Amino acid sequence: MTKEMHKPEAKSRRAFVGFAISLAGAMLSGCSDLPRPFRPEAKGIDLRSVSYTTTVGVRPVDGAGPQDPYALPDAMAEELSRHGVPVTSDPGVPSRLLLVPQATVQPGAMGRERVDIAWRIIDEERSGQTLLTQTLYFPDGSWRLAKEGVLREVSQEAAPDIATAIMGKPSDPDPFPAFPGARLVVLPIRPAPGDASESVARALDTELRLASIPLTEIPAEGDLLLRGRIITTPRVSGYQQVQITWSVLRANDESEVGTIRQSNKVVAGSLDGPWGATATLVARGAVFGVLDLLARPEAAEARG
Repeated sequence: MTKEMHKPEAKSRRAFVGFAISLAGAMLSGCSDLPRPFRPEAKGIDLRSVSYTTTVGVRPVDGAGPQDPYALPDAMAEELSRHGVPVTSDPGVPSRLLLVPQATVQPGAMGRERVDIAWRIIDEERSGQTLLTQTLYFPDGSWRLAKEGVLREVSQEAAPDIATAIMGKPSDPDPFPAFPGARLVVLPIRPAPGDASESVARALDTELRLASIPLTEIPAEGDLLLRGRIITTPRVSGYQQVQITWSVLRANDESEVGTIRQSNKVVAGSLDGPWGATATLVARGAVFGVLDLLARPEAAEARG
């Protein structure tokens, strides 16, 4: 019998930085806040409300788990990402929904053990529901050792149904209603401190693909460009401001459609090296901003 229980969210393995986001541009009269991300209004989880901006965090097994607590979360996160779910196994990235596997192990016959896994989705109010229950049989000790074949079998079997339960059946709406058929060209991020030009670019590519935004390297008439700049201000009393600007431009003449700005006060020098989970946060905010910007009525009026 599978027990239904959950533990508090694991503590972060990495530090992360949150960035305030605002929009501006030639066709916008000023800056405005982005809509607040998904938050349930009542007990229970309305999975129909889940969208690209709701990151799902896969957590370690609750119960009889592998020796490496992050082996299964990492494998499941990788598999779910292939099915279009915005997912992370890094507890350093904030997640409004948690996917928690609950497992029990029972001895079986002929050197095999039975593993029952209930995949529960839990929201920030700690309400939860079971999306899927698996029963699998492995050679004795394989589950505990988290052997590659075991993790692959578990994640590949469960991911399609979990992805459908969370995201619904796949659809293919135009991501840029004001620019139908447009593709996006991501230009190099310059200037950028630390490894941001590489790490943020990688994270941005991942987040754009998860959002089903069509990308291209060679722009054509009607396509859009995304240009990023990351600047840090001089240090004052041990802190400095990080200012990130994303400009959306028309590919045909590089005229500006609009701008997304992110900023935050950080410990001086903290982003001079690897950006880690911060790159994901910045990229996710940028994509959220681009989608919001290009869905606005003002954008449609100014697209010509």
